Amino acid sequence: MNLTILGASSVAPNPGGACTGLLIEDGGISLLLDCGVGVVSNLQRYMSFHALDAVVISHMHSDHCLDLVTLRYCLKYAPWAGARRPLPLYLPPGGRAMIEEIIGPMREPNVEFFDGVFDICEYDPTQPLLVGPLHLTFTPTVHYIPCWAVRIESGGRILAFSADTGPTADLAPISHGAHLFLCESAVYDRATEPEQWGHLTPEEAGAYGKEAHAHRLVLTHTWHGYDRIDMVKRAAAAFGGPTSLSQEGQVYQV
Repeated sequence: MNLTILGASSVAPNPGGACTGLLIEDGGISLLLDCGVGVVSNLQRYMSFHALDAVVISHMHSDHCLDLVTLRYCLKYAPWAGARRPLPLYLPPGGRAMIEEIIGPMREPNVEFFDGVFDICEYDPTQPLLVGPLHLTFTPTVHYIPCWAVRIESGGRILAFSADTGPTADLAPISHGAHLFLCESAVYDRATEPEQWGHLTPEEAGAYGKEAHAHRLVLTHTWHGYDRIDMVKRAAAAFGGPTSLSQEGQVYQV
């Protein structure tokens, strides 16, 4: 199972970067997990958007889903020699109504904006989701809107993704024994940002990784204005294992 980082920024895209987006590939299947601003552009460095097999969205904040609008226009209007097919799009509970509200002002008269381009369904986070050989399970996080962390298993390998979460979430169901734990760290210092209860500090991310007995911790959802070298060092001290910072273009073999 391969992971390509398409977007590693927080809600404010870092210079030259993109908001959250992960390309997971295994057994000839390509899954896009989250689709924040700038992700579709970066996706095309590695594959055509027409070649995607599915898209899964962790939650409906703009930095995780807004490029679905871009992807819709690409799939509908970009030149493509092959047969066009609706792309399976798995949204969290209530996601369909939210995305329809977002695109309301852009809706063309007498045209269904997403129908025929996406095959939309809302996943049940209490049940596993299968995309080819990829087995996805979900657990709720603590965030400003409903959000789900994701565990992806294939061929005995485990990728865990925290999505967006605060420090009181129970991430054990998705992170235990993960070969790679991609964990958000949008808060630099809890003492100076106490109101950011929906995100993690490096120490909190590291503690989650240690609790999970993860093999490797990768920080994501960080802002370039912070001292991110220091953040990695602090996370590593709490984790006690290999720790690094996610950046666009990195490829991991999980």
